[in-house]
Amino acid sequence: MKCWIYLAVLAILCSCAPIEEQGTQSAFFSMADLVDQHLQGSDSLVDVVKTITVDGTPERQELKAYKINRDIQGFASLDIDRPALWEKYQVDTSKLADGERVFYQALADDLSIRSVEIITENGEVSRVRTLKRANTFLADVQSEYDWVPSMGYTILRNEKRLFADPSQHEITVEIQR
Repeated sequence: MKCWIYLAVLAILCSCAPIEEQGTQSAFFSMADLVDQHLQGSDSLVDVVKTITVDGTPERQELKAYKINRDIQGFASLDIDRPALWEKYQVDTSKLADGERVFYQALADDLSIRSVEIITENGEVSRVRTLKRANTFLADVQSEYDWVPSMGYTILRNEKRLFADPSQHEITVEIQR
């Protein structure tokens, strides 16, 4: 009789144990992890040439000891490595001469991040390109982010607004070595 009681108690305790889910690990690229890794392994103050172009009119500045880490942290917001998004992107991988290209394409029109392209060379991320779109009643904004961790980044933004002329902005930051 005691044996049956022990078995019943053991069965109840085992059924209350947390169930570990297997296979929940994402194969998606984590932009947030790349940004964290880059910020830990790079200088926060670098010399850069920053060019801002608004509707074709450029303004160029050479900046010494520029805090580029603040800019790079913004790229973490482009991360699509979330369980809710894993099934919403088509993933294509292709081999390159000394690396690979991974391309994520949104399957639904309502996703703001339309595509992400990651180029790796010799096991290191050499370029990340992201296309983002925000479409509201008042504005349609398309942004293209192109980040080359060793060289800098470019952000191109096209805006079509309801009560204003279309505009185009481009920000380029080139790290000087």
